Amino acid sequence: MGGYTPGISTTTVLTQVVGLPSGEPTATLSLASFVQVEGMPPPNGDRLSVTIHDLSGTVQASLLTLTNQSPAGAWQTSDFDLSAFSGEIVQIVFRATSTDTAFFVDDVNLTPVGPPGPDEFRALWADAYHPGIKSRQQIDELVETALAGNFNALLVQVRRRGDTYYPSTIDPWAPDATPGFDALAYLIERAHAAGIEVHAWATTLAIWGGESPPAQAQHVFNLHGPAVTGRDYWLMTSHSGGEQASNVYYLDPGHPDVVDYTVAVYAELAANYELDGLHLDRVRYAWQDWGYNPTALARFQAQTGRSDVPGPADPEWLQWRRDQVTALVRRIYLTVSALDPQIRLSGALSAAGWPPNATYPWETRTHYTHQLQDWRSWLEVGILDLGLTMTYKKENTYAGQFNGWLTFERDHQYDRATVVGTGLYLNTLPHSIDQWSRARQPSASGNRAQGLSGYSYATPVTTTVPLPAPYTMPQRAFINAAVTEVFTQPASVPAIPWKDTPSLGHLAGRLTQPTDCRTLDGYPLTLTGPLSRPLLADGSGWFGTVDLSPGEYLLSLDVVSPSITLQVPVTIVTGAVSELEISLPTCTTEAVYLPVVLKLAGD
Repeated sequence: MGGYTPGISTTTVLTQVVGLPSGEPTATLSLASFVQVEGMPPPNGDRLSVTIHDLSGTVQASLLTLTNQSPAGAWQTSDFDLSAFSGEIVQIVFRATSTDTAFFVDDVNLTPVGPPGPDEFRALWADAYHPGIKSRQQIDELVETALAGNFNALLVQVRRRGDTYYPSTIDPWAPDATPGFDALAYLIERAHAAGIEVHAWATTLAIWGGESPPAQAQHVFNLHGPAVTGRDYWLMTSHSGGEQASNVYYLDPGHPDVVDYTVAVYAELAANYELDGLHLDRVRYAWQDWGYNPTALARFQAQTGRSDVPGPADPEWLQWRRDQVTALVRRIYLTVSALDPQIRLSGALSAAGWPPNATYPWETRTHYTHQLQDWRSWLEVGILDLGLTMTYKKENTYAGQFNGWLTFERDHQYDRATVVGTGLYLNTLPHSIDQWSRARQPSASGNRAQGLSGYSYATPVTTTVPLPAPYTMPQRAFINAAVTEVFTQPASVPAIPWKDTPSLGHLAGRLTQPTDCRTLDGYPLTLTGPLSRPLLADGSGWFGTVDLSPGEYLLSLDVVSPSITLQVPVTIVTGAVSELEISLPTCTTEAVYLPVVLKLAGD
């Protein structure tokens, strides 16, 4: 700032509007400054000032003044206490007027610190369709913004549609990623240093959009999309044969290879990064008339004994597809929990249309009947840790829907937790703050959600209404409102006892066989012990269940050819996933393989 070119008078003014939390926090402005005098000029009034102004522009405090007589040639650090402005929105003004002196300012940070409030999950969704994580500078700004707003978690889209912003052995780099720059690793480093959690957000079943295919030959769309046939074809198709739902291609969760591929994506993230959580998005069907992938349809027919092509609203077909989504979530949960017992699995959950109520129960609502996403059951059985409901409602149009969903979300957490997600992009700043204030209140039954999340970091206010003066950037306006009106105190992320201090364990396993002589898809198993549960193997022979009392169990399954019952002992350990593999005998007659049968049966 100032005289970069000796002899030419320059005036530079930079202004930042900030909101300081109310209560009794301390707020410290820190910066580094450097003075460089060009030649040996006489005193000429060159100066840099840092001042605090109110919103009308009146100076309230002078923090720093540098001149050409100040110590030069080395960086100086300064800290200023702004506690006197607690609860106010002020302007921090940097003004340089110079002819022969250059003033440099760097590492400017405003850190509010005060007594912590109650534990609360406070997150922002940061999508990959806007700036946010595509460079070190963007990540630094994201973390600094979250820190300034007293947020403690970031849900960051590191896998967009079959492509990534981290090095993957499964998916290619995103077209606008920088190959070699591991955005996720750098984000974790910066966010964890600031005390902020990182939850890796990956789009689950939606894998491409638009008319042109991906440029990368190894993209899943090119390997398993319209150009291939048979079992290699993975796309979700409609009852009429369509492949694009609202210009988006989906993978079909009824296809066993899609499940294997999708689980591998999340397993790679859990294995390679010190993440606080994984965040599932688009884990649902495109709509009720979708899910007719030929392989998926053949599985349905084989399992039900039907030979017809069911209509979109066929009850048995609806439930079968609903079960495929639930089975996918269960397998992801157990797979990543085995890799990292502390990692939290969350989902961006549909809150489309009107909420359930006494007159219109859960099973009649859009998310259940048309998107086939039975997320209430995921919380009930424990295959999701955090349910982040996408309660995206315009306050001036759908306040009634918003309030109804709030009631349902707070009163239906079971032994897991919900976080209220709001559509910041749909609302004015006052409306979003009002929605957040209501979401933090208990329901009539006294239940509270675990926290709040806003969509999104890139679009935190609607673009249809001008920002109030003196704001020029939506992120600044939103963060200032959040920290002065909602998150006035810092808070820690709440503990989740079933992960942090577990009392139960889980089971995951796989059926295999020496030769492909019987179908393993839908193979029944029975678990007995402290708890008893029926289990079914999926299209790859995988099976699993969660939340089992620790102890000794028996896993039983009947084999038709040869006719035997296998009983496999299983030990369930607190806080862990007990894993096993069961190899079925080759299909043959009892007489020839009787010794093998007796050995397998433990005789």
